[in-house]
Amino acid sequence: MMKSFKYLLCIIAFLMISISAAAANDQMTIIVYGIPSEHNGKVGMLILDTGGSGSDTITAWSMPTAITDSVSTNQMLDWVTDRPFSKDGTYMVVLDISESSARGAPTLYNGAIRSKRITGKEILITFSEFEGTTAAAAPTPAVAAPPASAPAIVAPAPVNMVRLDGNTFMMGSPASEPGRNDNENQHRVTLTRSYLIGKYPVTQKEWVEIMGSNPSHFKGGDNLPVEMVSWFDAVEYCNKLSQKEGLTPVYTISGRNVSADWNANGYRLPTEVEWEFAARAGTNTPFSTGMNITTDHANYDGRQPYNNNPAGVNRASTTPVGSFAPNALGLYDMHGNVVEWIWDWYSDYLPDGQIDPTGPASGSFRVLRGGAWSYSANGVRSAARQYNGPSLRHNSIGFRVVRNYVPGSRTVQ
Repeated sequence: MMKSFKYLLCIIAFLMISISAAAANDQMTIIVYGIPSEHNGKVGMLILDTGGSGSDTITAWSMPTAITDSVSTNQMLDWVTDRPFSKDGTYMVVLDISESSARGAPTLYNGAIRSKRITGKEILITFSEFEGTTAAAAPTPAVAAPPASAPAIVAPAPVNMVRLDGNTFMMGSPASEPGRNDNENQHRVTLTRSYLIGKYPVTQKEWVEIMGSNPSHFKGGDNLPVEMVSWFDAVEYCNKLSQKEGLTPVYTISGRNVSADWNANGYRLPTEVEWEFAARAGTNTPFSTGMNITTDHANYDGRQPYNNNPAGVNRASTTPVGSFAPNALGLYDMHGNVVEWIWDWYSDYLPDGQIDPTGPASGSFRVLRGGAWSYSANGVRSAARQYNGPSLRHNSIGFRVVRNYVPGSRTVQ
């Protein structure tokens, strides 16, 4: 935490110094590192020169190896390529703040930045590449190697989705957690791949745009979560949304038989591990809010508080998505509102050390997570597990979607 805070302070200081220099000398060169959204899995370098021309100019671009590890100084020497930016792209870049040292002159391309948005340590750049070929030689810029402690460089997530990077965490609840159930045995599990997850449960507006009609019991607003949808309805929605956006559908559906292609880049339901990793947001407490939750934090039946804490309100219906503060990962309604369908067949947890588990190959019930407006506070805990038949439709059941960030190579039935 302290290291990240110091890193952010350095970035702010770097920006302030650079801006002051620009005001004094009418010129500023910023070294940044980022991933173009059209080339996921690649890292690159931008050099932005705000000279006296009145508009920012992209003066250099180079691309190194895949983003699996932090980029070393030696890799920097091999970054130069003859590959220019794609036209009209949107890029996220992360400022580099380590000491500069001279490097060889990169291949240069001219381009004009059309818009910039600076948020913390990230800069989103939308640009249009100039027509033409390689620019004339320019003075060799000072290029900085990324600091060893720099965070992973990521491409911007689609609107209303958050990118999560895989990690190892403790899933389930400890024996000491009040209100825990026997099917929550705590165990270590690892996610190796990054994925994108919806900030909110799927709304009624989003559902109607894809499926054509609104099955929900609680109506009265486009931003209410869709409910009264079965697990089969949810996977069908995922496939249709993928097709609409030109993505490869994840699911092959034949009657009541559904298989998942984990290579596909389309929308799908989260696995149970992906869901709990997202819900916990780095915590190991019963809720992402800590040892307790209140109806100021989430939509559940406040007449049934957690662990003898004070009671809250009972809203007796769904609420618009995003009505409460998000968790630390920027995800809303992970506790309460609608309980969410999960990909996995329900079963007891497997032993410690599982990597990217997707649940058993078959079963009778599909997993539901997160609890709902009608649940007690105990039922909306991060570790709480529910399950039901995949054909069930109920006014407490909805779902949210995920997508692979870097497609893997597994197919499961």
